[in-house]
Amino acid sequence: MSYIQTRNLTVGEALSGTFEELGYIKRPIAVYFGIFAALSAFELAAENFFPGANVLIPILMTVLYFFAQYRLYQLLLDHHGLLEDDSLRIASFFGMALVIGIALGFASNFLLLPAIILGARWIIAPTYLVAGHGKGVFTAMGESWDTTSGSTLALSLAYFAIWFVWLFILGAAGNAEESLDLPSASNPLVAITMHLLPVTLMGLSVAAYRILNETEETLTNVFE
Repeated sequence: MSYIQTRNLTVGEALSGTFEELGYIKRPIAVYFGIFAALSAFELAAENFFPGANVLIPILMTVLYFFAQYRLYQLLLDHHGLLEDDSLRIASFFGMALVIGIALGFASNFLLLPAIILGARWIIAPTYLVAGHGKGVFTAMGESWDTTSGSTLALSLAYFAIWFVWLFILGAAGNAEESLDLPSASNPLVAITMHLLPVTLMGLSVAAYRILNETEETLTNVFE
């Protein structure tokens, strides 16, 4: 006798689960934002006092970003006892971000809806990669695609809601930037706002991964 998992995700579960997950690691997240805000402030100062440094700082911040994101995923998965391998596969993590980013950018050139659906269907891919199931970039993306197949609408709505709220906050940060007369690339407020999106999507990724892979989920018996 085999089983078919029938556990689907609702919009409410996706959104509430997202912020519940972020609450589990609120201290590391606060440190994360503090570090990037400090680096952004230093970049702003470097433009006036250390002209050569403002070329190196963005490179440092990019490398640190992927490392820090990976670690946040690990901490959250470890909190639930779901981290099977604690090795750092930053190159694969970066490659996945690149592949998904190009695909979403290409899709958004035609219509917004396909990009939203693709983003929702691949939302769990980073979690599969970091969890350490021995999966490569494309295998993890395929696993995410299969796992989210029954929850496409709910995840798409949650994904869109997170993007919509983030764009609103980003607009508010941009208005504050104009009033402060600071360049957007170096404004600590804008820097913090830019990181809100990937951190929140990380919460959605882990929440969807955990809920859709629950051991107590509803099962339908299939008799051979």
